[in-house]
Amino acid sequence: MYIPEIPENNLKPLLEELVYIAKKIDEGEISEDDRFRVMFEFNRPATLEEIDTLEKELNVSLPAGYKDFLLFSNGAQLCGFTAEFDNTIGVSKMDKWHKSADFPKDYIIIADLIGDGENLCFSRKT
Repeated sequence: MYIPEIPENNLKPLLEELVYIAKKIDEGEISEDDRFRVMFEFNRPATLEEIDTLEKELNVSLPAGYKDFLLFSNGAQLCGFTAEFDNTIGVSKMDKWHKSADFPKDYIIIADLIGDGENLCFSRKT
C-alpha cells in the first residue's frame, strides 16, 4: 500500500492517525475478510500547481484544511468505501458536469460518503 509522507500542516495529527490505522491494516492486523471493507488507498499528493488550477476552475479559494489534505493525498479511499475523496481533476469535473439539477450550485462536492448518495461538500460562500 502506498502511504504518502505526512506534511507539516494543521492536519498533521489527524493524518498521523489515518496513517497509523492504514499501516495496521496493511500489516495484517485485521482479518482477510475485513481487509476490503476497511482498506485505505491514498493517491500521490497534489502539487501547488494542481491546487491553484482547481481554485481557478472553481473560482474559489479552497478551505485551508482541504488544501492541507490535498498536499497529503490528491484523492483517497478511506475505510473501504466509507469515504471516497476525488482528486483535483475529479472535483472540477463533478462541479461542472455531474451534479444533479436540484443540487445547490453554492456547494462543491469533494467526496462521496458511505456509498449511498451522501456527499462531503464545502460552500463557495462560507
